[in-house]
Amino acid sequence: NSINVSLSNGAILYQNTPNPFSDGGTRISYFLPENTMGATMVFYDMYGNKLQETPLTQSGMGVINLNPTRLSNGIYTYSLVINGTVVDTKKMVFSK
Repeated sequence: NSINVSLSNGAILYQNTPNPFSDGGTRISYFLPENTMGATMVFYDMYGNKLQETPLTQSGMGVINLNPTRLSNGIYTYSLVINGTVVDTKKMVFSK
């Protein structure tokens, strides 16, 4: 039940599935155009504290398998960042 927006630079961030997720984890898909440099996925807690930053080096379709460790129940966000600019942000819910 989400709308995927193709942004001007061609990068796409998809909603994680499943959402909400539990200890079994979740998958985050994304698309990066050819020759995209400096792309990262950044994860934040509900207070805006950065939890993790993952470099994205593969152009085309990519997937991050997120296996929660030490996460508390709550709302988290993840952002696709290219060259320091946030391209898109999505919310995800962790519930044990």
